[in-house]
Amino acid sequence: MIKPIRNLAVILTILATALPLKSFAQQETYPNRPINLIVPFPAGNINDVHARILAKAMSTELGQQVIVDNKAGAAGIIGTQFVSTAKPDGYTILWGSSGPLATHPFVYKKLPYTQQSLSPVNGIGAAPLMMVTNSSKPYKTLVEFIEYARKNPGKATFGSSGIGTGGHLAGELFQLTTGVQMLHIPYKEASSLNADLHGGRLDVVFDFIPVVASQIKSAKLVGLGITSENRNKNFSEIPTFKESGYNITITSWNSIMVPAQTSPAIIKRISDAAKAAAKSPESLRFERDFDTISISHMGPEMLRQFIVSESEVFRNIVAKTGLSIDN
Repeated sequence: MIKPIRNLAVILTILATALPLKSFAQQETYPNRPINLIVPFPAGNINDVHARILAKAMSTELGQQVIVDNKAGAAGIIGTQFVSTAKPDGYTILWGSSGPLATHPFVYKKLPYTQQSLSPVNGIGAAPLMMVTNSSKPYKTLVEFIEYARKNPGKATFGSSGIGTGGHLAGELFQLTTGVQMLHIPYKEASSLNADLHGGRLDVVFDFIPVVASQIKSAKLVGLGITSENRNKNFSEIPTFKESGYNITITSWNSIMVPAQTSPAIIKRISDAAKAAAKSPESLRFERDFDTISISHMGPEMLRQFIVSESEVFRNIVAKTGLSIDN
């Protein structure tokens, strides 16, 4: 009667030691099935285009298909929440964006995730904004616009694609830094925003360079300033705000994130693949065509520090303006 119990004990001991080995083996062979890259924006959006280019190159690096899955809605909140609650096994990863990761935590009163719900993996790209105006307006330079705005406090207008967006926060930072007062007009549709800008009904807009590039080249719009550290190579005649004496440096950026508790080994595997993918010919072409600044050198720790730093910038803007969205 004792012998069977001993045999049972032996079996249990073998199972107990085998399970960690199996788990280790699974981690060592990661990935062994397709990976879902959740993009929290609609298909066809510039984020989606960039994500698909990177996913294709990452598939080659990882030896498994990286499938883009668009889970759009609520300014990126839906897709970001989806990944924050996913199993931390490396098979559900996030196309992380500055809005959901560094802005929304301070703008929205309630969020279904926290910054601690996700772990940083690797940086991808950052895009500055350009302050533009209709060419029919009397001001053609940043100095001239600031002079106009100071003479007409609260009458100068700036439009954005919505409260809490990069264009909105850039406008708020501009007011805080220069001391001018402008009226913010948020739009639900980009087409309406562009129509009012081109029709001269808006004074200025802060938008991404690829969006306004053709209109600047055709002289329909005039660039007044850029929110990057350095001048844009395609529009070298337009100064940065920093060189004009105003510390307005703000970008919209993307990264790869995973659910918290994902193992360091898996995070490193994805980070290495993302770094390599960002150097693919297609990725480099996207950066060139869309005036994107690469931040793919940022691994997990550097990206974490970057997000903390960016969050502080947005937190200060929100705190000083009292901006809040009750969702």
